[in-house]
Amino acid sequence: MADIDLIQNFTKYTSLSFSVLRAFHDDTYYANVPYYRTAAALTLQHYFTRKIGGRAMAWYDRADYQERTPEPFTGFFKERTDKVYSTGIGAFYDIQKYLKVRLDYNYINRDSNFENYSFGENRVMFKIVYSP
Repeated sequence: MADIDLIQNFTKYTSLSFSVLRAFHDDTYYANVPYYRTAAALTLQHYFTRKIGGRAMAWYDRADYQERTPEPFTGFFKERTDKVYSTGIGAFYDIQKYLKVRLDYNYINRDSNFENYSFGENRVMFKIVYSP
């Protein structure tokens, strides 16, 4: 597994982070085979006040499966490839040093050469984050 995270703090209120990942995964889902995962993410975060901030992100993830498997609808054997594109925005409030609440929206689009694994999804998430 290779993982690189880079963070650039432009000011004490604004930062940009970039992450890349290359890893081998054994998939535990029935009938799936091991795959290589390649991913990249870019996140811009800004504090508007001392406790209130926002973020925007973009993410790309690709899974290249290593063996030919039958596609569920056609029964033809082929190597599966999934590409996931995601964008999102969010807001957060730092209640205390180790406690924050977040409200995030993400749009996720999975494009697979196996038809039943392709989808588009809208997610709204409310989170309470505790990290000592």
